[in-house]
Parts: sequence; structure tokens; C-alpha cells
Amino acid sequence: MSKNSHVVIVANGRMDNPSQFKEIVEGADIVIGADGGLKHLEKMGVAPTVMMGDFDSIESIERYQEIFPGVPVKTFEVRKDYTDSELAVREAIKYNPKKITLLSVMGNRMDHTLANVMLLKLIYDAGIEGVVIDECNAIRYTEHELEIEAVVGTNFSIVPVSDVVTGINLYGFDYPLMDATLTLGSTTGISNVFMNTVGRVSIESGRILVVQSRD
Repeated sequence: MSKNSHVVIVANGRMDNPSQFKEIVEGADIVIGADGGLKHLEKMGVAPTVMMGDFDSIESIERYQEIFPGVPVKTFEVRKDYTDSELAVREAIKYNPKKITLLSVMGNRMDHTLANVMLLKLIYDAGIEGVVIDECNAIRYTEHELEIEAVVGTNFSIVPVSDVVTGINLYGFDYPLMDATLTLGSTTGISNVFMNTVGRVSIESGRILVVQSRD
């Protein structure tokens, strides 16, 4: 698999309008359908490259083998150390892609939502670009710097996920920060605004989530 490839994971979280994400899925080189994410792919009419999980969130894997004939299946026990989403991320990393996109990994279960967002660190540690996307948000993780394309006037936030984040610099935003420090639990980085079509954030030390959002 090319280092420039893109892997998309479709999981079992909330996806009210699957057609909104069909273009992203169709444009991927590899599509991993993780358990109940197969329901979203069925609605899109897009076949995954591989189906995997414990399949406790669907009627039966046999049904989806009929819907997506010939697609390989990787089955796991319900009692296991990793969630289906983490298993899917670990599978995606094996392809050594440039980018991994996680779809429908957020929902009513806040434990799953928080854990799935933090899978971005697993992706980051593998040297791969990662992003979580839903209807209103695009979330990334960094310990260094990011350059992000966006529509002028849209929202941008940084959320510390380490005790201290130092040397924060923001360029291309309504509220610039220069050599700033934020601590875990601080809301100072919330609700900034893109003033350019490209924004850049860099930090000297620590870990942050970077969130593009719309209401």
C-alpha cells in the first residue's frame, strides 16, 4: 500500500446522514467497516475493503456477507482487550497510509466517544495523519504542529490533553496566541475563528486536540 494512501474507518457511532460522508468513503483507498459501521456503509451503498469486529451490533455478519460478497471478514470475541474501533485503527495502521479518517466514532456513549477520539494519539504515534469527523466536527491531535485548511469565519479550538502545554503559537486566527501556556482544564483555547483559509498551530511541549466545528 502506498504511503500516500488514505484509510477510512466507519464505526458504529452516530451518523444521521450517511450520504454526507459518501464522498469521503468512496475516495478512500481502504475502507474498514467496523461492526455496526456496516449499517452506515449499507445505507451509502459502498462496500468496505474488510469487515471486522465482534459483530454484536448488527443482525448477523452472514447478512452482510450477502450484501458485500467477497469482502474479507475478521471476527473477534465479544470479550476482548480492545474495542472494535481500536482494532480497526490497529488494522488501518498496518497499511502504513498517509492518513486515517475515523467516521461515526462519536455518539451517546461518552466513554466510547472519549476513547475513540483519543485513538488519534495511537495514529499520531504511528507517524500517520489522523482525523475524527462527524456532522459538525473535525478533530485532530498533535504534539508539535498542524496546518489546517478551513472556511474563513468557521470555528477553531484547542483543548489541552496534558497537564501543561507550552509554546503555543496560532497563526491565521481571530485570537492569536504567541508563546502561550495552557493547562489541562483551561478553556482559553475554545471558540477561536479562522481568519484565513489556512491556519497553523504549533506547540513546544505537551499534547492538544485541535477541533474545527460548526453549530
